[in-house]
Amino acid sequence: MKSISDLNSRSSGRAGNSTPLEQGHQLLLSGAVGRSPKSAKRTMSQYFKTLSDVDAARSQVDKARRAADESLNKAKAAPKPHEITNPAFVALFEAHQHDREVLFAAMRALDRMQEVLRSESEKTDQFTQDDKFSL
Repeated sequence: MKSISDLNSRSSGRAGNSTPLEQGHQLLLSGAVGRSPKSAKRTMSQYFKTLSDVDAARSQVDKARRAADESLNKAKAAPKPHEITNPAFVALFEAHQHDREVLFAAMRALDRMQEVLRSESEKTDQFTQDDKFSL
């Protein structure tokens, strides 16, 4: 089996002169011993893309939460009575109900993206776990 220093010497031209930080960076880029660097880069790229997707989903949840809060406040501020006989209140409350559904959909999407991120994280953890034993 190849060691990390062999991988570093091939990529940097310095046999055995890499620092632990450089070795860790190379470990992330090259993946586990026996895996192609291209495959590892693809896995890490997918991980970072998924991380970006999670951030985007989180931002959607925040945006939807603000919209739902605002529509609720508008419904609360509607002229009384707050009953189905008041068309102004009904319209505002229905708008709030719609905003709540958008919020819940955004929360479900965030949950799905976080699950994908956990899966991607486990893949990258496998790379580092496999290499810990070959050092």
